[in-house]
Amino acid sequence: MRISPLPGTIAATALLTVFSFLALYGLSGLRLAVWHELAGVLVAGGLWYSLGAMHASGRVKLLLLATVSMFFVLACGLLGRLLARLVRERNLLLPVLLTAMAADTFTVLAGPTRQALEKAPEVVRRLSVAVPQAGSAAGAKGVAGLAVAASVGLG
Repeated sequence: MRISPLPGTIAATALLTVFSFLALYGLSGLRLAVWHELAGVLVAGGLWYSLGAMHASGRVKLLLLATVSMFFVLACGLLGRLLARLVRERNLLLPVLLTAMAADTFTVLAGPTRQALEKAPEVVRRLSVAVPQAGSAAGAKGVAGLAVAASVGLG
């Protein structure tokens, strides 16, 4: 049985999302020292950055995108653990979140990110996280293997 590319892409994206949540859930239960978390952020962030610069095609590109996404999730999860060490009081989470949102909005609309977009768009593209789209970058043929794996299973 063969699934058309759109449901296969949706299934693959759903699987990646589920695995991301499971990874974060598993990460939250670990007892790690601060330097473990910091080293994890640096290693996972470095792998995310370096693997994100690689070029591939077809099914390899899909596997590479999934791997890069998982390293990004791991780096963000560990960075979140480091932030949680700084913000011990629950009542501080909302002000920290609002401040981070305001700072992000400023940097994108008027700050360094806008300047980088204007002067070095390639750097911004390389550092940005790709959002999966229906049909995938590899096209229908690139999703076909994932569609079969989603319908049959990996084992």
